[in-house]
Amino acid sequence: MEARIVEVLETIQGEGLFAGISVVLVRFQGCNLNCIYCDTPEAKNPAPYALIESRHGERSIANPISVDDLINLIVEGFPSAKNALITGGEPLLQKEAAAELGKGLKHYGFTVHLETNATIEVDRKTLLDSFDFISMDVKLPSSQGGKDLWSLHKGFIQRIEGLPASIKMVVSPDSIGEARDALLLISELNRNIPVLIQPVHIDGKPSVDARALMDLCRFAQAMLTDVRVSIQTHKVLGLK
Repeated sequence: MEARIVEVLETIQGEGLFAGISVVLVRFQGCNLNCIYCDTPEAKNPAPYALIESRHGERSIANPISVDDLINLIVEGFPSAKNALITGGEPLLQKEAAAELGKGLKHYGFTVHLETNATIEVDRKTLLDSFDFISMDVKLPSSQGGKDLWSLHKGFIQRIEGLPASIKMVVSPDSIGEARDALLLISELNRNIPVLIQPVHIDGKPSVDARALMDLCRFAQAMLTDVRVSIQTHKVLGLK
C-alpha cells in the first residue's frame, strides 16, 4: 500500500476541539473540492517529493511512499509524539492508505485524528478501526461557487453517528445566512455532535466580527447542545 504525501511535520493543532495539542501532521495530496478560502493550495497538485520535518532534520522522500515506511518514519522521527493528524487536501481520496496509516499508528500508541471534507463515502467500520476522532467539514455553497454538498455531508453525518467526532463550518461575512440554514439541517440529524464555527481568516485575522459570531452562536445554541467558535491558532503562532 502506497500514499502520496505533501508533508509530515510536528506542529500545534490549530483548529477544532483539540486546538493546542502537539500533533504529527501528515498532509495527503489531492483534493476533490475548490474552496475559495483554501489555505493549502499546494496540497491539490501532485508532487514528486514529500517534505519530512522530523527530529532528525528536514529531508525529501519520493512519492508515492509505502505506508509501512511512512509509519516507521513517524515512529522513529517523532519518538515522544502521542498524537497524529491525518489531513490534506482530502485524505479520504486515498482512503485505503489513510485507513492503513491510521490503524498502524494506533498500533504504536498514537491517538489518530482525521480531518475530512466529508464528501467521500467511507464505511463506518473503517472509520472506527482507523481513527480515534473525526473532524468533518460542512462546506457552505458559497465556498464552492454555489454548489450544494449537503446530500454528501448528510450521509457522512449519519455514518459517524455515535463515533467521536465534530463538525467544522467555515463562515465568511457573506455566508452567515447559509450557515444558519446548515445549522438547522445539522440539528435535524444529530443535535449532540459538537459544531465549531470558524471564521475565514484573512491576513491571519478572522474576517467575521465578534458580534456576528456571537449572534450565530446564540442562534445555534437554541438547537444544538455544543457550539463553539474556532480560531485558527496555528496561524496566530506562525505555524503550519
